[in-house]
Amino acid sequence: MGLQEALRQYQAGDHLYNLPESYCDLCRHFKDYYGCTVHYCRKYRYHLDYAARCQAAMRVAEERRLAEEQRVAEERRLAEEWRLAEERRLAEEWRLAEQRRLAEEWRLAEERRLIAERKAAEEKRIAEEKRLAEEKRIAEEKRLAEEKKQAEQKRQQEEARRAEEKVQAEIRQAQENERRKQQQEEEDQIDLPFRFGVGNGDDITEMLDKPDGWCPDRMVFSSQDPLLDSTRTSNGCANHRVRPGLWPRFDHQWLAFKVDVQDNFLNALGAICKRSELQHCQNTKCVHVAQRVRLAAPQCTWTAFREWAVVAISCQYTMSPTKSENDNHDPPQVHIASAIGLMNTLLEKHYEDEDPIDGVLLGPGHRSTRLDISEITDVIYWMLTVQTQMDRNTVDYANWPQDYIPPRLLQPSIQRAESRAVELGLCLFRVHTLAFASSRKAAEIPAIVAGVNRRPELVHQNRGHERCTANRCNYMYRDNTGRTPFHNSPRRQSCGCALLSFSHSKLCAPIANGLPAVWSTRQIDTLVAADSEPYIAISHTWADGTGAHPEHPGSVNSCMFQFFGEIAAQLNCVGVWWDAISIPAKRNDAVLRAKAISKMHHNYQNASYTVVHDRYLRKFQWRDGDDACADDACLAVAFSPWFSRGWTSLELHISHNVVVLFGAADSRFDPSDSRSVVVKPLQDILSKHPALSPRAHRIAALLIEKVWRKRIENISEILAILHPRGTSWPSDVKLIQAHLAGCGDDEDLAMEEDETVFTRRVLGAVGAISRYALLHGFETLAPSGPFSWAPRSISDMPIASSDDFEGEVEGNLDIHTNGSVSGTWLWRYLKDSDTDTGALLLHKPQLLRDRMLTDKQMSYRLEQRLSTIPSYSVLETALQNGCHCALLYPDSGRSELRILVETLGVDDGDDGEKIIDCRYIAIVEELDAEIDFDECGYHKIRLGHPEAAEGGTDLRGLIQMNSDDESEVNADEKLGSEDEKSDDGSWDFQKEPGYGVEFDEFGPILPGMDRY
Repeated sequence: MGLQEALRQYQAGDHLYNLPESYCDLCRHFKDYYGCTVHYCRKYRYHLDYAARCQAAMRVAEERRLAEEQRVAEERRLAEEWRLAEERRLAEEWRLAEQRRLAEEWRLAEERRLIAERKAAEEKRIAEEKRLAEEKRIAEEKRLAEEKKQAEQKRQQEEARRAEEKVQAEIRQAQENERRKQQQEEEDQIDLPFRFGVGNGDDITEMLDKPDGWCPDRMVFSSQDPLLDSTRTSNGCANHRVRPGLWPRFDHQWLAFKVDVQDNFLNALGAICKRSELQHCQNTKCVHVAQRVRLAAPQCTWTAFREWAVVAISCQYTMSPTKSENDNHDPPQVHIASAIGLMNTLLEKHYEDEDPIDGVLLGPGHRSTRLDISEITDVIYWMLTVQTQMDRNTVDYANWPQDYIPPRLLQPSIQRAESRAVELGLCLFRVHTLAFASSRKAAEIPAIVAGVNRRPELVHQNRGHERCTANRCNYMYRDNTGRTPFHNSPRRQSCGCALLSFSHSKLCAPIANGLPAVWSTRQIDTLVAADSEPYIAISHTWADGTGAHPEHPGSVNSCMFQFFGEIAAQLNCVGVWWDAISIPAKRNDAVLRAKAISKMHHNYQNASYTVVHDRYLRKFQWRDGDDACADDACLAVAFSPWFSRGWTSLELHISHNVVVLFGAADSRFDPSDSRSVVVKPLQDILSKHPALSPRAHRIAALLIEKVWRKRIENISEILAILHPRGTSWPSDVKLIQAHLAGCGDDEDLAMEEDETVFTRRVLGAVGAISRYALLHGFETLAPSGPFSWAPRSISDMPIASSDDFEGEVEGNLDIHTNGSVSGTWLWRYLKDSDTDTGALLLHKPQLLRDRMLTDKQMSYRLEQRLSTIPSYSVLETALQNGCHCALLYPDSGRSELRILVETLGVDDGDDGEKIIDCRYIAIVEELDAEIDFDECGYHKIRLGHPEAAEGGTDLRGLIQMNSDDESEVNADEKLGSEDEKSDDGSWDFQKEPGYGVEFDEFGPILPGMDRY
């Protein structure tokens, strides 16, 4: 029972009856003091309270004891822990001190070891230097002794050589004296006129003595008979010696004196070769040049004729190359040029006499051999182009006449070449584009396909080109704006690089100031000062996947940016202008984008280098040391997708330094490495003499040069550049035309949609146009007044041919700021017979007959109302007033196209020259294409003058044909100017200031000389 329970019982009175024993023991403990008994205690309550207090005191004392024991135990524990921690601390400090001591001992030992090693090495080095110095001293002594010995031997050899040279010099002097004596004897046989370098007196006298109807003997050859004479000299070039029989000037009339013009064409051609007396040449320099010329000359089954051409061109190339570099006349070189000129005269005679040529060569015994006439004419044309390059041209026309050679003779080789092109997978449209940029057009297709056969890399790898036609490429107008970004990694391997983003906000400042946004190649997303730092501009096609990212504008694959950065470093540039990241996207800022596009061409113009990147060209392997590689590379550029795009033509045209990325032939480099490409200046693959480069290279080089850095002088040149090129959007064409014309900087023009606005601006900016471009046949911008002679779109104008000779002789027409066009024309009044039914037919434009347009182009043309043909009623109405009409001839050839105009009146020009004002009506075809020059005249004619009269006027009373004062036209402006001819129609290379010799129709008039 507890103390609390006992207290409760006490309060209830239970202690009176049943006092617990335990408490009786307590009472007994105090009974003497309180007088208690065992079973009863009067003061039990006091005792009980005291007992409770004693119990509490004892409990407290126990708790204190326990607390004290706990405190003492805790103090002991803490003391023990402190002791242990202190022991550990002291042990750690001892361990660290020991480690430091050992490390210091190791360091000192290592230092001592190194000092010892350095000392030993220094001692070894000193010993080695002593040894080497001793060896060097010994070697130097040996060398000096050897040099002394060699010097003595050399002195003895020099003395022997001088003695030998003296002997050889005496021998050579004797030979030279003999050669001069022989040459003098030969020159003494040449009469006086020839020694003055003008004509061969024997030939002239013989021509004057021949009766009428005389002609040279005919010559027969087998295809294997040589056309070259044997070598007659061992000194120098066999064909560079002055000898009797040379033709020191060219005269068309000599053809009848040298060959029978009624003979078969090939036999007459062979006779020219034989009677030129060209010799085989063993001269070392000529032989070396001939090896290169032989590779460049067109293939020909008449091997003897081809070899004659090779020797003629090789020896002529070895001579002084141009007339302007000669202080004196060079008869041997002119002799070769004259022989080649007579070949062209022979072709011209068959053409003018309408005497068709064939490929039959008559041989001995009435045997005949049939040869490929197209190959033979290829050789003739090649030789004529070389003469032009050497300033020895004897051709008096601008372009090679298309019907010089009958089409039936050319068509088989052209068809074979086209079939081969399809087999190779070439784009037939690009083959025709390249061929039709030359004067001979389709006749050049075999030479182009032959050039591709040499290098398999030139074949177009894109599937689908085998379905291209001569008039359309399946890839030409494809929209390339959504192409998958290209990775600069090996084929079929994943690059795994991340996208590199460039801030759109950073483009605003430079574009607003008219500067290119050039990104640094050294620090990502940082612009550089384009006006002070060198940078490259990337020229590429979006079809390669190098355009703007379709989903993330302003972002490109980091591998491509790194690649272009490495190319820039090779060219010592620090920045890159790349349209994919340097032109804002339309979705971000259309106005800023329009401003950037209007100034885009300046970015290429001001770049240190324009870098051409095309995946097709990177597959073409450049081979150093291969002379033919530059020829093939030039053809690759012309065939590349890059060269077929409209925007890249503008980039090429405006650029100064252009480099092309080709593949490296060295396979050690990874294709993704910048070292896997060869950076070649474009100029290096273009600048080759036509005598040393194949015809395909010459065609490609001429086409590229017409685009690159050539000043735009007339609208036809813009048309020639853009006609074979495509754009993703038809509306881009007019923007490119404006930039080429120099008026594309206008930001408002960049936002303009109306095609006719561009037409007026571009025509006014260029200021010149060829006559041929007016033969468009479409509705004009206005029925009368300014620009009433121009179609609604410049693209609707026909394109004039390029050439290999002297260029366009007919000159250009001037476009005036008031919208009129003027120039000198060959023209005539309309005759009564012209109003007969069918005499004049309305011309259907070539564009609608030949060119295949895409749905996108057709939609754009319908929207802009382009390519609309005038109704036939326009022609009928004009013919009803035939006395008010006239026909303008675009050239003096056999073309049946004429410009029908309405005569409005006559005006006096600023220089007093009369100007005939006319209104452009239509293009007509004249059935009788022959020009009667007695009915024609040359006058200055103006079309579209705003102040001209409205109605037609009969000018027959004001302007008379064939009168003494019918025209005050400058002879330089006449079609087919004859300024460069002599009075007798011959091309005289000697008739230049400084000779002091007067000429008549036979040659020179010399003091004291009796001509007859």
